[in-house]
Amino acid sequence: MADYDIRLVSAAAVTVLALYRLVKWSRQSGPVMLPGPPADTFLWGSLQTIRDPKDIVPQWTKKYGKTFAVTGFLSMKRLYTLDLRAIAHVLSHPAEFHKPWQSRIGLTAITGPGLVAVEGDVHKRQRKILNPVFSQAQIRGFTPLFVRKAQELKDLWKAEVISTGDGSQTIDVLGWLSRATLDIIGEAGFGYQFNALVDESNELSVAFNKIFDVVSSFNPLEFLQIWVPVVGKMPTKRNKEFEESTGVLRRVGMGLIEEKTREAAKATPEKQTDTPTSRDLLSVLIKSNADNSLSEEEVLAQIATFIAAGHETTSTAMTWALYALASSPEVQAKLRAELTAFPNDNPTMEELNGLQYLDWVVRESLRVYSPVEITSRQPIKDEVVPLSEPVTDLDGKVHTELHLRSGDVVFIHIREINMSPDIWGEDARIFRPERWESPPADANAVPSVYANLMTFLSGPRACIGWRMAIAEMKAFIFTMVRTFDIQIDPKLVIVGKLGRVVTRPVVVGEEAKGNQMPLKLTLLQQHKA
Repeated sequence: MADYDIRLVSAAAVTVLALYRLVKWSRQSGPVMLPGPPADTFLWGSLQTIRDPKDIVPQWTKKYGKTFAVTGFLSMKRLYTLDLRAIAHVLSHPAEFHKPWQSRIGLTAITGPGLVAVEGDVHKRQRKILNPVFSQAQIRGFTPLFVRKAQELKDLWKAEVISTGDGSQTIDVLGWLSRATLDIIGEAGFGYQFNALVDESNELSVAFNKIFDVVSSFNPLEFLQIWVPVVGKMPTKRNKEFEESTGVLRRVGMGLIEEKTREAAKATPEKQTDTPTSRDLLSVLIKSNADNSLSEEEVLAQIATFIAAGHETTSTAMTWALYALASSPEVQAKLRAELTAFPNDNPTMEELNGLQYLDWVVRESLRVYSPVEITSRQPIKDEVVPLSEPVTDLDGKVHTELHLRSGDVVFIHIREINMSPDIWGEDARIFRPERWESPPADANAVPSVYANLMTFLSGPRACIGWRMAIAEMKAFIFTMVRTFDIQIDPKLVIVGKLGRVVTRPVVVGEEAKGNQMPLKLTLLQQHKA
């Protein structure tokens, strides 16, 4: 025990010294010379304010411009920019700009060396192998699954509504949608039945929910252990649960890999099909990895990555979309008119994409309510970043480019770019799907893989599963709006609370209940029979 205490104290001393040198170094970095808001506290800088649901960023940009300095942990300076030329440069040069090491530590703890956590040549190699997994043909084949799961959830909600006797029921749609998307990623991802909609006791489902309970909220202790690794060794309940849950994920994941590898080995050329739509993502990945370019550890990491990236973000996006429709009855009515005119309950991907107003609603929801609000990058060597708008430093010198040192952190605020009045007009912060009838020309300058939005980022590190997310959203919105009138209690105030990964809703005054989205569902007349 004494030896353990000595190691603990020694590790803490080394960490404190390293942090001191890091803070001293940060005082000399590029962003220090730019104006910006003062730190709220020395320890947390402006982090708590940035994570606050209040719209503070527009006030900052009005005062300091599109590029300025903000303070992070231990009041270390960070570059904050909404300059589209600067952002396009950073995102299009992934070899030079990596995710900050703090982010990679947190991501690796959850997923292992998966696609979202690795950098450089490793990321390029993984991405090349994974691209066929998320092809258009693959998503087309999964659309019936998306529709089927939406119908299963619809039936469960319908039963709850009918049970009240008055045709209406208030339901926390966030929790239900999270379970539905977990079922989808299990079945589409690796042929695994979570059955989360009807059974919450599945061990992998329980394990992953515990992992996200630990990482989805901003907790100072968890944040601190990234900077002070010894904190992660403390025998806390959260640390123990995290370790146990990742152990379950590893054990079940390895079993799935072994099963899919055996199936691939047994398949003869006559039995194999060139139709990837009939294959789960893990099977396609193992087939693509026939030359073993990915190690077993990397393949395992993709399972956790599929669940983390394809489950929580998509369910959160769906939740905000239903909230937007509940808050805009006229939009909901217009959408319902389009959807109820469709002749059946089982649209294909092409048919969903052909529903124009549904497409506008999904685009607008992802613009106003991006589930991931902010990202960051860090140059691995000294870099020069071009600007579309010059900035003036604290000494009054004007710069048309920024000189960053290795290790400087660049914050990119996805939400604020998506809702910039300079791009989307004076009503940029208002949910208005009709704007997509004639999008502004200025939106063409936004680096993007989808609809001139930053929601899925851009460049070689753009979200690889964006097509899948769009198809899922359309399938669920199609099904729910055809069945229910969706309302929200006007007395409730819903705000987005930024966790480590996504921005999830909370009810003001009910923060102790955690993330929730209570919406009132009323069964439409034609579905009451």
